Amino acid sequence: MKPGVISVLESGGNHPFLTLRFLIDPARVLAVPARALLTSEEEDPLTTPLATEVGALLMHAGTLVEVDDLAETLDEPLNAVEDALKNLDLVLRPVGLTIHRLSRKVAIRAAGTVDRNKLKALLRRRQARYGMNIIEARVLADVTAGIFDESRMSNPEGVALARLRNSGLIQVEKPCPDRDVQLSLGIDRPGGIQGSI
Repeated sequence: MKPGVISVLESGGNHPFLTLRFLIDPARVLAVPARALLTSEEEDPLTTPLATEVGALLMHAGTLVEVDDLAETLDEPLNAVEDALKNLDLVLRPVGLTIHRLSRKVAIRAAGTVDRNKLKALLRRRQARYGMNIIEARVLADVTAGIFDESRMSNPEGVALARLRNSGLIQVEKPCPDRDVQLSLGIDRPGGIQGSI
């Protein structure tokens, strides 16, 4: 951007209209989204109080919830909640999240794929620091013993199984311990334990 254009903009002078190029260049220099230059700091039309409350509820719920139930809980019209969800999705996408929709249900989820090796490394570091919770340990023990039944698992067991799979301790295709886990426990085959642990 030319110094003359910058001084005109800084002085409050303006063209009758500006192209997007005049907005994108300063946004890039300032390292802010271009939309941040269109609104005041006090009021961002995407982050309304309703969108903020919807986002907080969805994060705490941690599961798919009916849009109708969300509207009733908030005592808001359905169309207002739908608008809040659309705005929330626009705010979440730049940070790797999205409003996941399944029929009339919604939840906050990751927007894209992640590098499986980075996810595995992150979860293994978490486990090294804090250890496993009791449900993860029980699921791993049941999988190791060959008695885990995915069709009868509870929601917490499903979360634990996903976390164990994501950390690479249980194989993704079929619930059985990863080869490293088998070796560390002295297991010669999935579903069998040599000796006592």
